Amino acid sequence: MKDTPPTYQELLERIARLEQQLPDKNAGINDGAADQLRFIKTLFDTIPNPVFYKNSAGIYLGCNLSFARLILGIPPERIIGCSLYDLPDLIPRHLADIYRDKDLELINNPGRQVYETKVQCADGQQRDFLFYKATYADHAGRTAGIIGLMVDTTEQNRIRSQLKESEEKYRSMMESMTDAVYICSPDFRIAYMNSKMIERIGYNATGEKCHKMLHNLDQPCPWCTFDRVKLGEQTEVEVVSPRDGRTFMVTNSPIFHEDGSISKMTIYHDISHRKRLEKELLVARKIEATGVFAGGIAHDYNNLLLIILGNILMSKRSVTAASQVYSLLDAAEEAARKAAKLTKRLLAFTHGESLILKDHPVGEIIQDALNSLEENSAYPAELLLDEDLPTAHVDAGLITIALHNILKNAREAMKDGGPITISVTAVFIDSQSPEQALGTLDKPGRYLSIAISDRGTGIDTEALPQIFDPYFSTKQRGAKKGLGLGLSTSYSIIHKHAGTIRIYSEKNAGTTVSVYLPVNDPAATSQTEPVIIRL
Repeated sequence: MKDTPPTYQELLERIARLEQQLPDKNAGINDGAADQLRFIKTLFDTIPNPVFYKNSAGIYLGCNLSFARLILGIPPERIIGCSLYDLPDLIPRHLADIYRDKDLELINNPGRQVYETKVQCADGQQRDFLFYKATYADHAGRTAGIIGLMVDTTEQNRIRSQLKESEEKYRSMMESMTDAVYICSPDFRIAYMNSKMIERIGYNATGEKCHKMLHNLDQPCPWCTFDRVKLGEQTEVEVVSPRDGRTFMVTNSPIFHEDGSISKMTIYHDISHRKRLEKELLVARKIEATGVFAGGIAHDYNNLLLIILGNILMSKRSVTAASQVYSLLDAAEEAARKAAKLTKRLLAFTHGESLILKDHPVGEIIQDALNSLEENSAYPAELLLDEDLPTAHVDAGLITIALHNILKNAREAMKDGGPITISVTAVFIDSQSPEQALGTLDKPGRYLSIAISDRGTGIDTEALPQIFDPYFSTKQRGAKKGLGLGLSTSYSIIHKHAGTIRIYSEKNAGTTVSVYLPVNDPAATSQTEPVIIRL
């Protein structure tokens, strides 16, 4: 028959019997042994964690007070000699099955075992416990049973769950941001990137140096403020990315860790569109200021021209057509009429000019603009029209002037001649479209895109921001040279039509001027009369 280790109660009874049987001369020795056993029991009961031990059959042989009171809520004497299934009111069947399966696993594989599971405590609540169990052997070295220590992990798990929930909320918040965000460690290595930053870079660069990943720089960025962030400061700096030239407002904030280290969270807010709007607003204000000046003199200038033209015409009647004076008067008349055209250009800047909006085929408007140029075979024009183009809802006369100026500039960019390509397509522009990102269109919708391309010298990068400024010109001043009003006039006319104009140019690689004009909306109320808008 297999030896069964004595229970805790049996040990106490043996001690009592031994104390009675031993002679008085050994009383001192007996008292010492009894004291040692009582000390072990006291030590066992003093352990704050629940502790128990069983034989190999799963019968409880002993436990400390913490196990008896906290777990089962009954005295140790009632626990000793029972199995898991002998206490159905205290240990639910499904939990007893879990504990027994783990016990058998350990008995069959002697050694140590650690696992976490639910335990129904004496107060009726189920709590999380981590079990540390090990087998013990009898005097013959055979596995005799199991001793176990339990650690309550309920609070730890609650905190861990809250931290995980907080982390998930934080991550969800970061992932839902429209701005690109990353976190880097004190050695400039990326620890986290949100989806927008991954989208911007093209891949997940976690572990790489931030300056290399973002801007392809071998050293920290010249504008880096990590030193200030390590002091607990929050910084904000405007940055033009060397990667793609876009402008960002970069916010850097410290993240403090328990070990005392400080990471940096950086938010890249793209303000490229805002910066372009600011530049266009500045251009618009310059044009407006010029318009106020031009409007103040345009009407008086027109009156003077009427007097000059009247006198020229009357003078021509008093001389013969073959005389030299007549030819001089003819030249003067032509110059006066050109001056009248200049007056019309100046009036395009003023607030008194009216737009007469009607539906026009865009091909006819472009052809009128081409016809307004002097004939020159050195500048062949190729007109590419998409099929089924909608009509343009514009003032045809003013748009013709705007396109004339652009075409004239395209010719002047090619001193030795060259082809001009005019491509017209219908596009739908919304907040996600590149055209909308680069322009100042009033609202999303259908637009006609007119792209005029030349193969000229291109425009210097330094001159490009000023290209629409009134009186700005890269050409010489004077007769038949540049007054700097051509593109300014085109800009003003197109924006008054709720359109926009963009220029793409590279030095010695040609220029493309793209004009976006609103089209007739079929959903709008049908109108046979022209719409007159007072600007």
